[in-house]
Amino acid sequence: MNQKMNNQIKSVFLLIVVLLTASCSNDDNTNNSCENSTLAVTAIVEEYTVRATATGGVAPYEYSIDGTTFQTSNIFSDIEPGDYTLTVRDANTCTSTTSVTEADLSSLLDERDGQRYKIVKIGDQIWLGENFNFDTNTATATSSWCYNDESTNCDTYGKLYTWDAASQLAPEGWKLPTQGDWQVLFNEVGINVAHTELMNGDFQALLAGHRRDDESFGNFGHRAYYWSSTVGNETNEYYLYAIGNSNFSEGTANNNFALSVRLIKILNN
Repeated sequence: MNQKMNNQIKSVFLLIVVLLTASCSNDDNTNNSCENSTLAVTAIVEEYTVRATATGGVAPYEYSIDGTTFQTSNIFSDIEPGDYTLTVRDANTCTSTTSVTEADLSSLLDERDGQRYKIVKIGDQIWLGENFNFDTNTATATSSWCYNDESTNCDTYGKLYTWDAASQLAPEGWKLPTQGDWQVLFNEVGINVAHTELMNGDFQALLAGHRRDDESFGNFGHRAYYWSSTVGNETNEYYLYAIGNSNFSEGTANNNFALSVRLIKILNN
């Protein structure tokens, strides 16, 4: 009986040793695999959205922007402005991180030319926080200008566009605002103080002036003129909004005038 019991004890002891050895071996392999892992993560960050791409490591991948809560989807939407650390975790529990900045998160990246624009939330709307600056000109046609044809003016104030160019230049998911969109904005910031709020607040209206259809420029530093997509009372005339130091006003202009452009995001509400 004692011999039998001794044999059983030895068997249990050997089993424990084997299990411990296997456990240590797996931990060592995991640590080694992470040390030598090629796991990496990159991200496209814009419009309060993060789209992560993982490479290397061992699929499947999980993603987190707080380092604690992980998900299988590589897309994080409607993120509050701020700085984050994006983490990817693979099947071996190896991790890799990259930084997400508030500046990139609160922006629109125009992939056509690589320019990045600040965006702002005002009420329920999302607007560009600076004037658009995409070059619509071709070898045979000119439809956008820098004020006084000085390229340095575009660096700060953006380009001035004919209505036809302005109505076609928006990246996917954005549009030229309607008369109604502008009215919602004015109501949100306050009709009586709209000019002050739009110049000094997040919208940051820039007094870029305009270009007339006789090829002359005017009102630089005095007024900002922005197109809408809404047709006026006359053929080829469209509503515009003029913002100055003391007031704002609504009017119309021929589509051959060149004005500034602020785009608004198309929201699926």
